[in-house]
Amino acid sequence: MIREAAGLVAVNLMLAGLGAGALLVIGSWRAAGTAGALVLSPFTGIALYLALMPPLLYAGFAPTPQVLVVMTAVALALGVAVDRRRRQPRGAALGRDGLLLAAAAAVPCALLLAQASTKRAAEIDWQLDWAQKARLLTGHGGSFRGALDDRFFSTAYLNTHREYPLGLPALNALDNHAMGRVDTVFVHVQFVLVLIAFVAAMWVVLRPYANPIVLAAGLTAVAASPGLQIRTLYGPWDMTVACTWVAGAVLVGIWLAGGARRDLALGSVFLAGSLATKVEATANTGLLFLLVGLLLVGRRQWRSLRDAAVAAVAVIATAAPWQLYANAHDLHSRIVQPSLGRMIDQAGDLPTIVRSLTRSVVAWTWAGVVPLALACAVVMLLRGRNRELAVAYLVTFFGMLAALTFVYWNHTVALHPLLSESASRTITTVQVLTLVMLPLLAERALGDIALPRRAGVTAEGRSGDGPPSPVAPAWRPAGDGP
Repeated sequence: MIREAAGLVAVNLMLAGLGAGALLVIGSWRAAGTAGALVLSPFTGIALYLALMPPLLYAGFAPTPQVLVVMTAVALALGVAVDRRRRQPRGAALGRDGLLLAAAAAVPCALLLAQASTKRAAEIDWQLDWAQKARLLTGHGGSFRGALDDRFFSTAYLNTHREYPLGLPALNALDNHAMGRVDTVFVHVQFVLVLIAFVAAMWVVLRPYANPIVLAAGLTAVAASPGLQIRTLYGPWDMTVACTWVAGAVLVGIWLAGGARRDLALGSVFLAGSLATKVEATANTGLLFLLVGLLLVGRRQWRSLRDAAVAAVAVIATAAPWQLYANAHDLHSRIVQPSLGRMIDQAGDLPTIVRSLTRSVVAWTWAGVVPLALACAVVMLLRGRNRELAVAYLVTFFGMLAALTFVYWNHTVALHPLLSESASRTITTVQVLTLVMLPLLAERALGDIALPRRAGVTAEGRSGDGPPSPVAPAWRPAGDGP
């Protein structure tokens, strides 16, 4: 176990270096301050690796520590060169209030790490899809080249999820190389580290907008959420896609609320990581950029619309190679096939689908979290407090539920087994979004706590096109008015 632990630590330090290089290039390193950037780097590196490694696999490179060293070195060299030319002032220091979160989340995270270190991969998805792809990527090729083994895409594996991208198997294969063997037990620790890195990243991102005590309590609830801990141990792919997507969506929201272009850029990195993890992220990402586009058209902010379009194209470009490969080799799932005729024929299934999704989104997290978040958003609307934030959460929440309803509506297999097996997993992203947003919603709906102003956002690099964004009040202290 010592060798495996040392291997995982080394790999994640290199991933943090990769993330640090990305933050330097984007400009988020200066904005977050050195301490904040160091905390943000691990999750950034993981998301960037998920997005970059699949195209490198297609180009013939292997998911090994040697390749990661080269990636990290290139990212850091490029980041330092770009950062030296930047005149942007450094952001405020993170402060010691981060110790609140560390102390509160230490116990649930430590217990989860202990469970993960002995958890065996008995799930059929592990055996037939994720671990199988990782095993083939690990055992084929050398230290730098030739890892992509296309045997998994043959008809022999027709009943597995061949359509899923290779980001997560590439991360698993990297861990296998670092640990010195193909592992399906200790590798679970990697996904606990992903969850911890996500919680830490959300602290850095949301700290300028929230009271530290409220935010620490909310993010501790994320780390200790029973549903999310179950997903981390038994369906880490669902946890990973949820965390990367939510982090991206939050940063895109901050950019819309008057943040800098670097927020949009960093959010795009996280969204690209989610697209490289599971195909379910495609619908959520499409929905997000559609809502962003409609909002910016309504505001007539054409420059910001251009920035959003560039970000959308960049995110799509990272997923395009896999989609082209999947189309060429007919790897798409037959479980869902959208068509108007099928929707008409299966219209009677809608009540069952809605009931199952509603029950799952409430049941697979802390009791009362989802109703409380929805109630807070409604209270914000009624009291005229930060209405834009409330509307943004409600539209995104119900939009994601509508997207899932559309997917299940177009099922080609028996509906009840499909819902029973997958509804509690596909709803994970909605739950994580709610858990992360609850501290902001509750504070603005129920209190008048003065919040620290966001530091480090200057006129240079802002997203606006002249007048302040109408969404900007959503990030002001509660009580400042609509």
